[in-house]
Amino acid sequence: MQITLLGTVTPHPILERAGPSNHVSIGASSILVDCGSGVVHQMIKAGVEPKEIDHLFMTHMHSDHTVDLAHVLITGWIRNRDKPLRVIGPRQTREFVERVMHAFEFDIRLRKLHDRVGDEIMNIDVVELDDSGTYETDSWKVTAVEVDHGYVKPALGFTFEDGRYKMMISGDTT
Repeated sequence: MQITLLGTVTPHPILERAGPSNHVSIGASSILVDCGSGVVHQMIKAGVEPKEIDHLFMTHMHSDHTVDLAHVLITGWIRNRDKPLRVIGPRQTREFVERVMHAFEFDIRLRKLHDRVGDEIMNIDVVELDDSGTYETDSWKVTAVEVDHGYVKPALGFTFEDGRYKMMISGDTT
């Protein structure tokens, strides 16, 4: 299990840093946690191929944690993603993803992305978790933990476990 910090900046832009985002490698899985500003460029710098992301976990719906979702999705498709992406987050995640897809449907149509990668790849599977909710694959498990982020509810942290290691990643919290 390995984590790469891709961005750690606040909502206020700082040229030397990117928005909140982490890459997690667990075995063959490539996982993104949050997609703050500049995340695609940071992935490329870190040697992480955007089309290889299997799962995207979103801690909460603040813009500094979600603003580059369209860039992550579209870049993966432009680079010929060959597997669907699953997005996991708190309540509101499904609606957010649907609205982003709607906002970029003109661009997606112009680029003929459905023709290039296929509908089965373009269909984003969204899983919404509450506190203590779990998501499992054959080789790892994630448990959602509600965190205190003031008026922003729900806000989650995620505990990743692979049988040997355990790692906790949180978005904003007190």
